[in-house]
Amino acid sequence: MLVSFSMNAKIAKKCLNQNKVTVAFIAVTEPMRVHLFRKAVKAIVVSIFAKYIMLEQKLEDKNIKPTAMRLLVLKQLVENAAAISLKDLEAKFEKADTATLYRTLKTFEQKRLIHSIEDGTGSLKYALCEEGCECAPQDQHIHFHCVECGETYCLTKSKIPQTQIPSGFKASSASMVYKGTCANCN
Repeated sequence: MLVSFSMNAKIAKKCLNQNKVTVAFIAVTEPMRVHLFRKAVKAIVVSIFAKYIMLEQKLEDKNIKPTAMRLLVLKQLVENAAAISLKDLEAKFEKADTATLYRTLKTFEQKRLIHSIEDGTGSLKYALCEEGCECAPQDQHIHFHCVECGETYCLTKSKIPQTQIPSGFKASSASMVYKGTCANCN
């Protein structure tokens, strides 16, 4: 994301059309107002970049190199309440290479930043893991798939119940999906 500072409304509008964040300066003559205006601009810039710093730190905590594409994909995952499929990401990033998006998701999954969900639709969906999650069977939670809108949600407070597994078997993952109508469609 590029930030430009402009004294001119026409330049500011042009920057907005180019997907740049623009802060238009207004001519202020009184020294006190200039000081307050500078503080306000600084606060805006800091809030814009604070989100990206937080995302970058989240990647670094999982030993994932924070590339531009990884930051953008993580931003989408953080901002969505529902799980996202590869197809959803392709629609959001039309110019991005499908293989790059797929590798990004697989890297996130291998490093346990996200988990995949098989909700019965035929395509995997991905959602952020909770803090401290190791994706072990006891960490896994129930998911809800809305048959109306097609969204899949993590029900993180509802853990998958432990079951007795026959001798000689070892579970590596568990999956439980409820299907019905979500609160938005109900």
